Amino acid sequence: MGEIEEICDKVAILCNEKIIEQGDPSKIKKKYNSKEMEKVFEKIFANKRKKAYQEHSEIKTKLKEKNNKTKKEDPWGILEQKIKENKKSGKYKNDF
Repeated sequence: MGEIEEICDKVAILCNEKIIEQGDPSKIKKKYNSKEMEKVFEKIFANKRKKAYQEHSEIKTKLKEKNNKTKKEDPWGILEQKIKENKKSGKYKNDF
């Protein structure tokens, strides 16, 4: 990465075919409070990974909530849930 600063006047950092950052390497390093371009890349992509994980978690939570809501509205889902609860409590000793 050190060669970038020696060779290039301007750089562009891309992710998924989109320009995330562009400009003079020294200005980009200053913006990210870094002495090396490699550290800039690490910071940029660590943030991207963090955002992706948060989005994934939010989607997962919404799907879970939707599934729980569907089970509550679905009489068979409620029945299955009641059977499981009763089996755990010992009310039903035999499997159906």
